Amino acid sequence: MRRGILLIGAIIVLAALAQGCNVLGITATTEPPPAPPSRNIEGLDFTSPTVYEDAMAKGKITLIYFTTDAAPTDEDVAPSVNTLESRYSDDIIVIRAFGDEDDWVDVVFRHDVKYFPTLILLDESGEEVQRWEGFVDLETIEQATRELIDF
Repeated sequence: MRRGILLIGAIIVLAALAQGCNVLGITATTEPPPAPPSRNIEGLDFTSPTVYEDAMAKGKITLIYFTTDAAPTDEDVAPSVNTLESRYSDDIIVIRAFGDEDDWVDVVFRHDVKYFPTLILLDESGEEVQRWEGFVDLETIEQATRELIDF
C-alpha cells in the first residue's frame, strides 16, 4: 500500500514536471543549458588547432599542454607552463589545448592523451621526448626542456 502511494506520488511529480510546472522548486524546461564558464584562465592564451600544425611545420621544440575545465591540478600546472614559455620563448613553442573541445579531438587522439592535465614535450621533428600526466613542477619540465635545447 505504501509503495503504491509513493509510486503514484512520483508519477504525479513527473507528470507535473513534464508540463513545465514548478514542483518542489524544480522546473522542467526545454531551454538550452547555460554556456560553459569562460576559458580565460589568468595568463593563458588558448589557441586553435591550426597552431599545432604551424608548430610542427616550423620544426621547433614544442610543449603541448592538454587541459580541460575539470582538470584537477590545472591551477598548479598553468603557472609553470607560463613561466617556461616566457623563459624560453626563443627556443620553444607552447601550445595550450583543451581536450574537451571538439576542435582538439584529433590532436588528443593523435597523442593518446588519457588524463588531464598532460604535458608532452616534442623535439624539432615532432617526436615525443617526454610526457607528464597530472601535476608536474616547473623544475622537472624545465630540466627536460633545457636538455632538449642544449642537445
